[in-house]
Amino acid sequence: RGELVSLQPQNLSARIRAIQSHNQPLGIALPRMRTALNLPDLRPEEIPRGSVVTTVVSPTMTRALDVLIERSERDLLPARPLKNGSVIQVHYGSARLAAPLTLLDGCELLPGERAIARLRCTRPIFVFIGDRFIIRDSSARQTIAGGVVLNAAAETTRFRSAAERKFLQARAA
Repeated sequence: RGELVSLQPQNLSARIRAIQSHNQPLGIALPRMRTALNLPDLRPEEIPRGSVVTTVVSPTMTRALDVLIERSERDLLPARPLKNGSVIQVHYGSARLAAPLTLLDGCELLPGERAIARLRCTRPIFVFIGDRFIIRDSSARQTIAGGVVLNAAAETTRFRSAAERKFLQARAA
């Protein structure tokens, strides 16, 4: 309580007045706790779904992410490949955003396969290396794959360059 936090990707700051978990007041929130924060400096409409509350002072927001995607072998529906250039729905935390998919190698990803890819999100996203997410089809009805962020600052790199390829393959391993 009383700490100054930053809301991303809006780049707003606020002071924490109170913390609750399951209607019980807390002095501190720990990882993996369902938490409610009272932020008196902000109006509810300023905090859209998917906002990240952080103590990081200089946030890095991006629209391009390099990721490792893995499809489950246990696809319940008929297996349709995840194709290069497909527009998918990325679900990260409580945020959902559209992103075209570019595979590093190959033109499709079948069930049971893994691949390095670049996602170009339609709006800025605040992520860290190692964060996990899920991918759903464009209607957001069917879960297609899961993934992990390899490079959260991909906007400044050339995706298919030899150096970037080596870097991403090492990080994926």
